[in-house]
Amino acid sequence: MAQDFQDLTGQIIRRVITLVNEVEDRLVQILTAFGSQQLEEIPDNKNKASTEAEGPILNAEERTDAVSSQDEVDDLLSSLGF
Repeated sequence: MAQDFQDLTGQIIRRVITLVNEVEDRLVQILTAFGSQQLEEIPDNKNKASTEAEGPILNAEERTDAVSSQDEVDDLLSSLGF
């Protein structure tokens, strides 16, 4: 009986894996068909700006949009309601 259960479980797992592979293949087909059209519609400057990584601000003293001291951080947080 345990062997029958393992056989049934294996069959179900095989079917689920086949189904997942089919869904993945169809999603790839959809993305390749419609994804290239969307990339062409997005202007280059917006696409590059949204994909750049955010990180620590270098040369904060030279920038006007960055805080450089704990007092400025506290002021910013209090203005936001924290």
